[in-house]
Amino acid sequence: MRRIIISLTTIQAADWVENEETIPEIAAAESVIDRYRSVYDGTEDELYTQMKDLHEAKEAAKVVELFDEHVDELCKAQETSTGLLGNETNISEESEKSALQAFREYIEFVNVCENDRVARKIEAELGRNVNFLRSQLSIEEFSVHVAPMSVDRIIARR
Repeated sequence: MRRIIISLTTIQAADWVENEETIPEIAAAESVIDRYRSVYDGTEDELYTQMKDLHEAKEAAKVVELFDEHVDELCKAQETSTGLLGNETNISEESEKSALQAFREYIEFVNVCENDRVARKIEAELGRNVNFLRSQLSIEEFSVHVAPMSVDRIIARR
């Protein structure tokens, strides 16, 4: 059980956006999960909860890295469409739809997490970039269409 806690702590401390740093932690978590899966008998509720938390963190770390790449692509596309000096302020309908979809998926991703630590980690890792994308776009009534805003973040959990 100690290995589970160590692996969970390590994966929570890693930078999920920079996958090169997280790969060893993900591999270690998979190894721990495989090891305990073969001996788990279904009677230890605490062990099951810790394994579930470790599995959720491991899978979330993988998704965060991919989702961050997607948000970066959306940001680059928006920067390209606004021009070198940001003269073009119009957002294309396709860009707006893609961004709104990304915001909705981000909120759904955060809300689907059962473990609050994992959800907070997702918000910490992805929130800055998602908020940066939102700041690049001029989507009317953003809070109505997507989610309420705080000063520095999208309020994903309700």
